Amino acid sequence: MANAAATVRSVTGSAATVTDVASVKSPILAAARDAGLAGRFVGGHPMAGTEHSGFAAGDAGLLAGAAWVLCVEPDTDLDRWLGVAALATGLGARVVPATAAEHDEAVARISHLPHLLAAGVATVAAAAGPLALRLAAGSFRDATRVAAADPSLATAMCALNADAVETAVQALGQQLTKPDRAALIDAGHRIRVGWPPAPPPLVRWPLHADLRDRLLALGRRGGWVEAVLPDRLAVRDPG
Repeated sequence: MANAAATVRSVTGSAATVTDVASVKSPILAAARDAGLAGRFVGGHPMAGTEHSGFAAGDAGLLAGAAWVLCVEPDTDLDRWLGVAALATGLGARVVPATAAEHDEAVARISHLPHLLAAGVATVAAAAGPLALRLAAGSFRDATRVAAADPSLATAMCALNADAVETAVQALGQQLTKPDRAALIDAGHRIRVGWPPAPPPLVRWPLHADLRDRLLALGRRGGWVEAVLPDRLAVRDPG
């Protein structure tokens, strides 16, 4: 990672903005800073994809409506951030502002943990023998879908985000070991049928001096940037 960041710096000029699309942000941000790229680096992660990989898995509509995290840090150049946000929204994505640490904590629970859970369900089912796998149907298919992805990708995600993933695993373990499983199932049902929530109102934001703090607060509220205009942002703000 450090070598890649150093190479990027050596082959790009100071006017070039650098971004990425990796699934873990803090280590890449650290590498960018160490390489002297911090002033022109905007960490990114489009939350889109399937269990398939390679050119054959390409989909022209993959990013339509997808959340695309763009990191906002104290040393982020906001003009460069807005440029990357314009690119992402131009591709149909919803730009969600967050710090690298906030991103990593969130994706540990909604992306990295599900990869581990899918692998665990598949392994437990297989340990029961051929009958269990022959009977497996929709629930097994849906719960293990991401286990079909390239294992090296999930392994790297979990390794690079180890602390947050461990916290998520412990939190899941606490839920699964509660004696009242009916309450857990009911709570999970309510959360799942309410997801995704309805889009919040569309509002216009002038590009004020406090934009950095406002962007981070927007992301924490579950809002996003829908469009970057010459003198303002169109945002979906839950308020």
